Amino acid sequence: MQGVPLYQLRVYREDFFRVTKRLYSPSVASGPRDPSTFKENDKKLDNALCRARSVVREYAMCNDWEWFCTLTFSPLKVRDRWDLQGILVTLMQWLQNVRKNHCPELRYLLVPEKHKSGAWHFHGFFSGIQVSELPPFAPRKLRKNGYLDWPLFRERFGFCSFSSVKNPVAAGFYVCKYITKSLASSAAMKGVHTHYQSRGLRRSLP
Repeated sequence: MQGVPLYQLRVYREDFFRVTKRLYSPSVASGPRDPSTFKENDKKLDNALCRARSVVREYAMCNDWEWFCTLTFSPLKVRDRWDLQGILVTLMQWLQNVRKNHCPELRYLLVPEKHKSGAWHFHGFFSGIQVSELPPFAPRKLRKNGYLDWPLFRERFGFCSFSSVKNPVAAGFYVCKYITKSLASSAAMKGVHTHYQSRGLRRSLP
């Protein structure tokens, strides 16, 4: 029996909706698949990658972000920039302390990315923080193009750059490019996640 189209509409923002379609065949019982017809690990990885991108896209589009950011870690301030688990423990605890002591409205959504050198850095979104001009030693191109600094992060971890979010929908799709198969694979092996967000962020509504 041919599947029946099933459509789902989800509301991301007042001006942005998404419609998804899949085939639904309730009367057709599918038997077990022959393991030789697909690679189980690849299938699981692809599914995890798809879910991660979908969730990050929702958080990015459904919330009002002030800043898109790149966070990097100085070897003088972070002993092991290649240890994602260690970085995350320190960074997440630091963000909690900043929210408690300095920025009560702080919200964030972060995606880790591995540099060619093997060191980790992050891309994502922030709101509720105080930014300022980049220091004189920052790359001239960034200063010329109006990127900004978050002194609290720089003093604790290293270097950062912030730019204002002008189009949240485009920014939501853009940040998903950092969620790659290699990131999903690395996250699975290291027991970490492909993204990190503050509590209380909005999600899409059916």
